[in-house]
Amino acid sequence: MTLIGSQGEPMGKVSDFIVHLEEGKIEKIILSVNEIIKERLVALPFKPLELSTWGIYYSITREQIDLMPEFKD
Repeated sequence: MTLIGSQGEPMGKVSDFIVHLEEGKIEKIILSVNEIIKERLVALPFKPLELSTWGIYYSITREQIDLMPEFKD
């Protein structure tokens, strides 16, 4: 599913979630971001999400995603 940022633009595709097994809660959203040369994964902190037919809305900008370290599983 597509993750849509603060300004209404697609940020990437949700590829996975990190779940705290003991608490049964989602901790991170793993986002697949397409860059010019390659695809990159980043881990976003989980917060309440707004779902629509267009995707998942998440309050974040492209600049914030660009500054995030790559997620290595």
